Amino acid sequence: MITENIIVKAQRVVPFFYKDSGMNKLTDGISKADIEIRPYQLLSTICFLGGVECQLPEKDTIISIIKQVGNNPALRIRLVSDADEILYYRYIKSDDYTQMEKIFNRKRDLDVLQRLGLMVGDTRRARYLYELLFQRIKTPKGICAY
Repeated sequence: MITENIIVKAQRVVPFFYKDSGMNKLTDGISKADIEIRPYQLLSTICFLGGVECQLPEKDTIISIIKQVGNNPALRIRLVSDADEILYYRYIKSDDYTQMEKIFNRKRDLDVLQRLGLMVGDTRRARYLYELLFQRIKTPKGICAY
């Protein structure tokens, strides 16, 4: 009897645990991302705002990310990468820079994720990601400023 009363009270206070509340599973509250970006793009936004003259092949993408985050600091960002693809080793000709860029960006993704302590697919609020970025990455040296 006492156990039944506790369960009934818990169902009123926390309805998402109750089977009939319409929610079948619990979520973290930010599982749906507003935008998906690569981790190196997150770092590139800071470099771009700081005025660093680096070769950004995706300058328009970086500007778009900055505008979206500027309009809504609570934006949900999912960090995506092709880092889980199987690497293949082959001789890269000096004129095959597109392949080298893919490998370099994959490495930058992994370096940024490692320093942030996150994984591919993690979804966080923009405000939190930038706070974490400033706390854990003091310089891009060793990531992309070789």
